[in-house]
Amino acid sequence: MNDENGLKRLGVLAKQADTQTCGEFDLYKGQLLDILDKAKKHILPLDVIEANRNRVIHEGLNPIADRLAGKSFVDLCQESAQAAYKFSTPDHFDLEELITDCQCKLRRKQGLIGLAIHYTGNYFLSHFKTRLKVDLHRKNVFIAPSITLSASHTTTETGVRLVKRYMLNLSQSDVLVDIVSTDQTAADRFWQKLNSVFDHQSCNRFIVIMGMEPECSFPQGFIPLNPPCCNEGHIFNWVGNIVPQLSLLSKEPDTIMNEWTDAVINECSIEGQLYIEFVYEHLEAALNKLRLNPTVPALYDFLEERKQIYA
Repeated sequence: MNDENGLKRLGVLAKQADTQTCGEFDLYKGQLLDILDKAKKHILPLDVIEANRNRVIHEGLNPIADRLAGKSFVDLCQESAQAAYKFSTPDHFDLEELITDCQCKLRRKQGLIGLAIHYTGNYFLSHFKTRLKVDLHRKNVFIAPSITLSASHTTTETGVRLVKRYMLNLSQSDVLVDIVSTDQTAADRFWQKLNSVFDHQSCNRFIVIMGMEPECSFPQGFIPLNPPCCNEGHIFNWVGNIVPQLSLLSKEPDTIMNEWTDAVINECSIEGQLYIEFVYEHLEAALNKLRLNPTVPALYDFLEERKQIYA
Protein backbone atom coordinates (compact mmCIF):
# COMPACT_ATOMS: atom_id res chain seq x y z
CA MET A 1 0.00 0.00 0.00
CA ASN A 2 1.45 3.39 -0.97
CA ASP A 3 1.22 6.56 1.12
CA GLU A 4 -1.56 8.08 -0.99
CA ASN A 5 -3.83 5.04 -0.71
CA GLY A 6 -3.05 4.72 2.98
CA LEU A 7 -4.13 8.30 3.62
CA LYS A 8 -7.33 7.75 1.64
CA ARG A 9 -8.20 4.75 3.80
CA LEU A 10 -7.50 6.73 6.94
CA GLY A 11 -9.77 9.46 5.59
CA VAL A 12 -12.58 6.95 5.12
CA LEU A 13 -12.10 5.72 8.68
CA ALA A 14 -12.26 9.28 9.98
CA LYS A 15 -15.56 9.86 8.19
CA GLN A 16 -16.97 6.53 9.36
CA ALA A 17 -16.12 7.40 12.97
CA ASP A 18 -18.03 10.64 12.45
CA THR A 19 -15.53 12.68 14.44
CA GLN A 20 -14.04 14.84 11.68
CA THR A 21 -15.35 16.57 8.60
CA CYS A 22 -13.64 16.21 5.24
CA GLY A 23 -12.10 19.65 5.66
CA GLU A 24 -10.74 18.75 9.08
CA PHE A 25 -9.24 15.57 7.70
CA ASP A 26 -7.34 17.54 5.06
CA LEU A 27 -5.76 19.51 7.90
CA TYR A 28 -4.94 16.31 9.77
CA LYS A 29 -3.39 14.84 6.63
CA GLY A 30 -1.03 17.79 6.40
CA GLN A 31 -0.15 17.42 10.05
CA LEU A 32 0.45 13.70 9.56
CA LEU A 33 2.90 14.37 6.74
CA ASP A 34 4.65 16.93 8.94
CA ILE A 35 4.92 14.37 11.77
CA LEU A 36 6.39 11.78 9.40
CA ASP A 37 8.87 14.32 8.07
CA LYS A 38 9.98 15.11 11.61
CA ALA A 39 10.24 11.40 12.35
CA LYS A 40 12.61 11.00 9.41
CA LYS A 41 14.79 13.85 10.61
CA HIS A 42 14.80 13.39 14.35
CA ILE A 43 13.40 10.03 15.46
CA LEU A 44 13.97 7.17 13.02
CA PRO A 45 17.01 6.33 10.88
CA LEU A 46 16.23 6.79 7.18
CA ASP A 47 16.86 3.15 6.30
CA VAL A 48 14.36 2.07 8.95
CA ILE A 49 11.77 4.55 7.69
CA GLU A 50 12.15 3.38 4.09
CA ALA A 51 12.05 -0.31 5.02
CA ASN A 52 9.13 -0.08 7.40
CA ARG A 53 7.11 3.04 6.57
CA ASN A 54 4.13 1.21 5.07
CA ARG A 55 3.89 -1.11 8.06
CA VAL A 56 4.57 1.64 10.61
CA ILE A 57 2.16 4.16 9.07
CA HIS A 58 -0.63 2.09 7.58
CA GLU A 59 -0.92 -1.22 9.45
CA GLY A 60 -3.30 -1.42 12.36
CA LEU A 61 -6.04 0.58 10.65
CA ASN A 62 -8.78 -1.38 12.40
CA PRO A 63 -7.50 -0.45 15.87
CA ILE A 64 -7.29 3.15 14.68
CA ALA A 65 -10.90 3.00 13.54
CA ASP A 66 -11.94 1.60 16.91
CA ARG A 67 -10.18 4.36 18.82
CA LEU A 68 -10.72 7.28 16.48
CA ALA A 69 -13.97 8.37 18.08
CA GLY A 70 -12.18 9.04 21.37
CA LYS A 71 -9.04 10.80 20.13
CA SER A 72 -7.98 13.24 17.48
CA PHE A 73 -6.25 11.86 14.42
CA VAL A 74 -3.11 13.85 15.28
CA ASP A 75 -2.95 12.17 18.70
CA LEU A 76 -3.09 8.76 17.03
CA CYS A 77 -0.35 9.71 14.58
CA GLN A 78 1.89 10.88 17.40
CA GLU A 79 1.28 7.63 19.28
CA SER A 80 2.19 5.66 16.16
CA ALA A 81 5.41 7.61 15.67
CA GLN A 82 6.44 6.98 19.28
CA ALA A 83 5.61 3.27 19.03
CA ALA A 84 7.59 3.03 15.79
CA TYR A 85 10.59 4.64 17.48
CA LYS A 86 10.46 2.15 20.34
CA PHE A 87 10.16 -0.75 17.91
CA SER A 88 13.07 0.38 15.79
CA THR A 89 15.77 0.97 18.39
CA PRO A 90 16.82 -0.19 21.87
CA ASP A 91 17.41 3.46 22.88
CA HIS A 92 14.44 3.35 25.26
CA PHE A 93 15.77 0.36 27.15
CA ASP A 94 16.51 1.13 30.83
CA LEU A 95 17.36 4.80 30.24
CA GLU A 96 14.35 6.64 31.66
CA GLU A 97 15.95 7.46 35.02
CA LEU A 98 19.32 8.33 33.52
CA ILE A 99 17.83 10.58 30.83
CA THR A 100 15.66 12.39 33.36
CA ASP A 101 18.76 12.97 35.50
CA CYS A 102 20.61 14.38 32.48
CA GLN A 103 17.72 16.67 31.59
CA CYS A 104 17.77 18.15 35.10
CA LYS A 105 21.55 18.60 35.11
CA LEU A 106 21.70 20.07 31.59
CA ARG A 107 18.77 22.48 31.93
CA ARG A 108 19.79 26.11 31.32
CA LYS A 109 23.44 25.16 30.82
CA GLN A 110 25.45 26.41 27.83
CA GLY A 111 28.90 25.93 26.36
CA LEU A 112 31.19 23.03 27.26
CA ILE A 113 29.63 20.44 29.58
CA GLY A 114 31.12 17.17 30.82
CA LEU A 115 29.02 14.17 31.83
CA ALA A 116 30.94 11.25 33.35
CA ILE A 117 29.85 7.68 33.92
CA HIS A 118 31.65 4.60 35.22
CA TYR A 119 30.91 2.48 32.17
CA THR A 120 32.76 1.93 28.89
CA GLY A 121 30.48 -0.42 26.91
CA ASN A 122 30.07 0.67 23.28
CA TYR A 123 26.47 -0.54 22.91
CA PHE A 124 25.29 1.41 25.93
CA LEU A 125 27.17 4.63 25.10
CA SER A 126 25.92 4.58 21.51
CA HIS A 127 22.27 4.18 22.50
CA PHE A 128 22.66 6.65 25.35
CA LYS A 129 23.82 9.33 22.90
CA THR A 130 21.00 8.58 20.47
CA ARG A 131 18.34 8.69 23.18
CA LEU A 132 19.78 11.86 24.72
CA LYS A 133 19.74 13.53 21.31
CA VAL A 134 15.97 13.02 21.09
CA ASP A 135 15.22 13.99 24.68
CA LEU A 136 17.28 17.18 24.72
CA HIS A 137 14.28 18.68 22.89
CA ARG A 138 16.54 20.86 20.76
CA LYS A 139 15.86 21.53 17.10
CA ASN A 140 19.37 20.53 16.06
CA VAL A 141 21.71 18.10 17.82
CA PHE A 142 24.85 16.76 16.13
CA ILE A 143 26.26 13.39 17.25
CA ALA A 144 30.01 13.15 16.79
CA PRO A 145 31.85 9.82 16.36
CA SER A 146 33.12 8.06 19.49
CA ILE A 147 36.73 8.53 20.59
CA THR A 148 38.84 6.14 22.68
CA LEU A 149 41.76 7.67 24.59
CA SER A 150 44.66 5.24 25.03
CA ALA A 151 48.17 4.63 23.76
CA SER A 152 46.85 2.01 21.31
CA HIS A 153 43.95 4.13 20.01
CA THR A 154 44.04 7.92 20.27
CA THR A 155 46.44 10.11 22.21
CA THR A 156 45.23 13.04 24.30
CA GLU A 157 46.51 15.57 21.78
CA THR A 158 44.89 13.80 18.84
CA GLY A 159 41.64 13.42 20.79
CA VAL A 160 41.47 17.16 21.46
CA ARG A 161 42.23 17.90 17.82
CA LEU A 162 39.43 15.59 16.69
CA VAL A 163 36.94 17.14 19.10
CA LYS A 164 37.88 20.68 18.05
CA ARG A 165 36.71 19.90 14.52
CA TYR A 166 33.15 19.46 15.80
CA MET A 167 33.13 22.91 17.41
CA LEU A 168 32.20 24.31 14.01
CA ASN A 169 28.77 22.68 14.49
CA LEU A 170 28.12 24.78 17.61
CA SER A 171 26.94 27.75 15.59
CA GLN A 172 23.88 25.74 14.50
CA SER A 173 23.38 22.92 17.00
CA ASP A 174 24.24 21.20 20.24
CA VAL A 175 27.04 18.64 19.91
CA LEU A 176 27.21 15.22 21.60
CA VAL A 177 30.46 13.23 21.71
CA ASP A 178 31.40 10.27 23.87
CA ILE A 179 34.97 9.65 25.02
CA VAL A 180 36.09 6.32 26.46
CA SER A 181 39.20 6.44 28.62
CA THR A 182 40.74 3.67 30.71
CA ASP A 183 43.56 6.01 31.79
CA GLN A 184 42.75 8.60 34.44
CA THR A 185 45.77 10.76 33.59
CA ALA A 186 44.82 10.84 29.91
CA ALA A 187 41.24 11.83 30.79
CA ASP A 188 42.45 14.67 33.05
CA ARG A 189 44.83 16.02 30.41
CA PHE A 190 42.17 15.78 27.70
CA TRP A 191 39.65 17.78 29.74
CA GLN A 192 42.22 20.45 30.71
CA LYS A 193 43.32 20.95 27.11
CA LEU A 194 39.75 21.02 25.79
CA ASN A 195 38.79 23.68 28.34
CA SER A 196 41.77 25.80 27.32
CA VAL A 197 40.70 25.94 23.65
CA PHE A 198 36.93 26.07 24.04
CA ASP A 199 34.90 29.24 23.44
CA HIS A 200 32.70 29.31 26.54
CA GLN A 201 30.48 32.05 25.07
CA SER A 202 28.63 29.61 22.85
CA CYS A 203 24.82 29.63 23.26
CA ASN A 204 24.65 25.98 22.24
CA ARG A 205 26.04 23.09 24.25
CA PHE A 206 29.07 20.93 23.56
CA ILE A 207 28.35 17.85 25.68
CA VAL A 208 31.21 15.43 26.34
CA ILE A 209 30.13 12.05 27.74
CA MET A 210 33.18 10.47 29.39
CA GLY A 211 33.01 6.72 29.98
CA MET A 212 35.59 5.45 32.48
CA GLU A 213 36.41 2.31 34.43
CA PRO A 214 35.00 2.10 38.01
CA GLU A 215 38.45 2.44 39.59
CA CYS A 216 39.10 5.78 37.82
CA SER A 217 38.17 9.19 39.24
CA PHE A 218 36.39 11.65 36.99
CA PRO A 219 38.22 14.78 35.82
CA GLN A 220 37.41 17.89 37.86
CA GLY A 221 34.36 19.70 36.52
CA PHE A 222 32.56 16.66 35.15
CA ILE A 223 28.97 15.98 36.23
CA PRO A 224 28.75 12.39 37.57
CA LEU A 225 26.00 10.05 36.35
CA ASN A 226 24.91 6.72 37.81
CA PRO A 227 26.18 3.71 35.84
CA PRO A 228 23.59 1.64 33.94
CA CYS A 229 22.00 -1.44 35.43
CA CYS A 230 19.04 -3.61 34.47
CA ASN A 231 16.77 -6.30 35.87
CA GLU A 232 14.06 -8.59 34.52
CA GLY A 233 11.42 -5.89 35.01
CA HIS A 234 13.27 -3.56 32.63
CA ILE A 235 13.48 -6.33 30.04
CA PHE A 236 9.81 -7.30 30.44
CA ASN A 237 8.69 -3.69 29.98
CA TRP A 238 10.86 -3.24 26.92
CA VAL A 239 9.73 -6.41 25.10
CA GLY A 240 6.20 -5.32 26.00
CA ASN A 241 6.62 -2.51 23.46
CA ILE A 242 7.57 -4.99 20.74
CA VAL A 243 5.40 -8.10 21.09
CA PRO A 244 2.00 -6.40 20.50
CA GLN A 245 3.33 -5.11 17.17
CA LEU A 246 4.15 -8.58 15.88
CA SER A 247 1.72 -10.52 13.73
CA LEU A 248 0.77 -14.21 13.78
CA LEU A 249 0.32 -14.26 17.54
CA SER A 250 0.21 -17.96 18.53
CA LYS A 251 -0.18 -17.30 22.28
CA GLU A 252 -1.31 -14.54 24.61
CA PRO A 253 1.05 -11.54 24.37
CA ASP A 254 2.07 -11.74 28.04
CA THR A 255 3.08 -15.40 27.56
CA ILE A 256 5.34 -14.45 24.67
CA MET A 257 6.75 -11.52 26.67
CA ASN A 258 7.56 -13.82 29.61
CA GLU A 259 9.26 -16.37 27.35
CA TRP A 260 11.31 -13.68 25.63
CA THR A 261 12.28 -12.13 28.97
CA ASP A 262 13.40 -15.53 30.29
CA ALA A 263 15.46 -16.09 27.14
CA VAL A 264 17.25 -12.74 27.57
CA ILE A 265 17.99 -13.45 31.25
CA ASN A 266 19.36 -16.93 30.48
CA GLU A 267 21.51 -15.68 27.62
CA CYS A 268 22.81 -12.44 29.14
CA SER A 269 23.57 -13.46 32.73
CA ILE A 270 26.82 -14.69 34.26
CA GLU A 271 26.59 -16.14 37.77
CA GLY A 272 23.15 -14.62 38.20
CA GLN A 273 24.16 -11.10 37.15
CA LEU A 274 22.72 -9.46 34.03
CA TYR A 275 25.30 -7.79 31.81
CA ILE A 276 23.71 -4.76 30.19
CA GLU A 277 26.11 -4.81 27.22
CA PHE A 278 24.98 -8.37 26.44
CA VAL A 279 21.34 -7.29 26.77
CA TYR A 280 21.81 -4.40 24.34
CA GLU A 281 23.49 -6.72 21.84
CA HIS A 282 20.60 -9.18 22.11
CA LEU A 283 17.95 -6.48 21.66
CA GLU A 284 19.72 -4.97 18.67
CA ALA A 285 20.10 -8.37 16.99
CA ALA A 286 16.43 -9.18 17.67
CA LEU A 287 15.22 -5.95 16.10
CA ASN A 288 17.41 -6.46 13.03
CA LYS A 289 15.63 -9.80 12.58
CA LEU A 290 12.12 -8.52 13.30
CA ARG A 291 12.38 -5.48 11.02
CA LEU A 292 12.64 -7.91 8.10
CA ASN A 293 9.91 -10.25 9.38
CA PRO A 294 7.79 -8.77 12.22
CA THR A 295 6.08 -12.01 13.24
CA VAL A 296 6.04 -14.21 16.33
CA PRO A 297 7.47 -17.24 14.44
CA ALA A 298 10.43 -15.09 13.40
CA LEU A 299 10.95 -14.13 17.03
CA TYR A 300 10.96 -17.75 18.16
CA ASP A 301 13.34 -18.71 15.34
CA PHE A 302 15.68 -15.96 16.55
CA LEU A 303 15.48 -17.09 20.18
CA GLU A 304 16.19 -20.70 19.20
CA GLU A 305 19.23 -19.64 17.15
CA ARG A 306 20.56 -17.66 20.10
CA LYS A 307 19.93 -20.54 22.48
CA GLN A 308 21.99 -22.90 20.31
CA ILE A 309 24.92 -20.48 20.43
CA TYR A 310 24.77 -19.13 23.98
CA ALA A 311 23.30 -22.03 25.97
